[in-house]
Amino acid sequence: MVVRRVILDWPRERNCADLTVLDFYPNDDGPVAVSVLERCDSCVIRSKCAEYAIENDERYGVWGGLIRGERQRIIAARESLSLIRNKSIRRLEIPTCKKDSGPSARGYRIHIENGEQPCTECRRAYRKKQLHNLERKKERELAKNLVTD
Repeated sequence: MVVRRVILDWPRERNCADLTVLDFYPNDDGPVAVSVLERCDSCVIRSKCAEYAIENDERYGVWGGLIRGERQRIIAARESLSLIRNKSIRRLEIPTCKKDSGPSARGYRIHIENGEQPCTECRRAYRKKQLHNLERKKERELAKNLVTD
């Protein structure tokens, strides 16, 4: 299988060498363990791994710290960019992590829109915001259940 050969050719220093395949493929689109994503953030081959998945249209699992939806957004953005370039139109923003404000969830979205892999700092800011929103949603549901009881 091609995927197996490529993974085995990657450096032994990769952060996922001691994890099982199941760690990268959650059941039924379940949540990915934060520890897996954190390992990817500091991995020496993160961008190579993510690019492999994008170029080979890997539909499942975590690759280079990107889940399926993130990879699909990058692919879609790259396709849009090629159309924009063919029309000589350029309306792209500079990611906010490159500006004075530093990394942010907005910077993450701009990276994706530009067809880039988000930088580690913007990805962390985005995931932190996702976790915060999830906690707020759970608090609202709990409060709603308390009121109805």
